[in-house]
Amino acid sequence: MKGNREDNTSEYSYVQEGYRQTNDKVRWETRVEKSIAENVKENPKAFWKYIQSKTKSSVSVRELYMNAEKTLRTKNDKEKAKVLAEFFSSVFTQEPEGEILILAAKDVLEMPPFEFTDEEIGKTSKIPVDWKIANITAIFKKGDRSEPENYRPVSLTCVICKLMESIIRGKVLDNLSKYKLVSGRQYGFVNGRSTVLQLITVIEEWTKILDMGGGFDVAYYDFMKAFDKVPHRRLIGKTIQRYTEKSEEATGRSTKNEELVGKVAVEVSSKEM
Repeated sequence: MKGNREDNTSEYSYVQEGYRQTNDKVRWETRVEKSIAENVKENPKAFWKYIQSKTKSSVSVRELYMNAEKTLRTKNDKEKAKVLAEFFSSVFTQEPEGEILILAAKDVLEMPPFEFTDEEIGKTSKIPVDWKIANITAIFKKGDRSEPENYRPVSLTCVICKLMESIIRGKVLDNLSKYKLVSGRQYGFVNGRSTVLQLITVIEEWTKILDMGGGFDVAYYDFMKAFDKVPHRRLIGKTIQRYTEKSEEATGRSTKNEELVGKVAVEVSSKEM
């Protein structure tokens, strides 16, 4: 009997310790979740980071189909990389060589240029080659993990390049906000706004219509591979045209378009201090 009592006591202590640890963990997670929820408006990144940590999948890229018939699969990481690279490159818009037709923009408020000074970039008027090299990571979206089209590429560029991009982006957004060039109906890629806020706004409008006895139709549309299909030459060409026009109006000097390729609305200068 004594041996049984000791065994029961030992087992009870083990279960009690497990319960204590689990209880402490639950209490800690509850405090963390409460703190994140209370500060979601001031720190939305913490909220989405926590959500991502709970939904993140540890499964890497699985064996991929190598042909349309789905009879062949990749056998190693090298074959996976090749299949994904071929698919990612296939969805990009293939622009024809030659002169780009640029339509004149109308009723666009003037947005004065700003300067980003870098001695080396200022001398060459080009972005360093190393800045353009990126490590591509395939992120699974949804559907069959063996289908290459169910993955999206994420480019990991150098830190210095990201810092410059962040500075330029901040300047551009500041000017867009200052001159009110962003529509009030724009919710994506705008500070303080999100798709969730958009849904709340439209649902409120729909509710008002229904309360008044009315009705409405909703049409949803989506551009497949929208970011990958952006015609970069046309985008840069249009930006260069608008920037060149404004620069010539402001300074009275002509600037060659080919010297501005790659600057994308940024005056890279090497002025003497």
